[in-house]
Amino acid sequence: MDVKALVPLFIQISLTLIVGSVGMRSEWRDLRLALGQPRRLLRGIVAVNLVVPLAAILIVLVLPIDQPVKQGIVIMAVSPLAPLIPGRLLKAGADASVAVGLYFWLLVLAVAIVPLTVALLGAVTAVDVFLPAGEIARLVFASVLAPLVAGMAIAAFLPRQAPMLAKIAGLLGNLMLLLFVAAILYLAGGQIVGLAEDGTLLACIVTVSAALAGGHLLGGPGPLNKMALGIAAATRHPGIAVMIARSALDDRRVVLAVLLFLFVSLILSAIYQAWAMKRVPARD
Repeated sequence: MDVKALVPLFIQISLTLIVGSVGMRSEWRDLRLALGQPRRLLRGIVAVNLVVPLAAILIVLVLPIDQPVKQGIVIMAVSPLAPLIPGRLLKAGADASVAVGLYFWLLVLAVAIVPLTVALLGAVTAVDVFLPAGEIARLVFASVLAPLVAGMAIAAFLPRQAPMLAKIAGLLGNLMLLLFVAAILYLAGGQIVGLAEDGTLLACIVTVSAALAGGHLLGGPGPLNKMALGIAAATRHPGIAVMIARSALDDRRVVLAVLLFLFVSLILSAIYQAWAMKRVPARD
């Protein structure tokens, strides 16, 4: 079998294990609690689907960046949330109704909101990006919703075994993901860094910073809720973004811009999380 054909399968398995481990540490009531807080859900939609795309559009229109790179940044800005978010937020101490529940419903809504957002942005700007709703729905379901629900079902039927299974799945999934990231840096690290010379790095930093700030301001009350929405808004699903880039845009620079955006978001959100955790009151 072609090695290139194995890469998507490798990524899918690692993300399935990571998201499944989060599901095994969650409960069905987390979804109900999040759905019962429409104001928080609305603030999440604004932070994720309005603030970040607008920031990306504004900055790429101002900076002298090549069109394919602009498209890569916009694709990441409008893509659904990343699978790593719930586990990261749970470890930080965020409430499960926010870390899992709000995340779940924002992903469900993204199937309709993301293509609509792109259509509206394309109507008023020169940055044209095509995102097929059906393909987004398939990838969101396969890479996030299905393993999350499966993990929650395991936790419900095997409550004693679920914590250990979650630990094993999370460890294996993260190890596989680290190996993949290391391979990407080895094979394309120089090309990704090369994008920083024309303003692409600055565009990514500004967009991610706007995401963190928007999520923080809209995520209250409480420092953990602010941190949760800030990180969620800044961290997007690279797998879906790369799929869109490869299927709709025949230029390697689009994918490289997506990867640069991913690394910038991981670094800045880690710095932001460290700052935000200092503002959380100590627990007795």
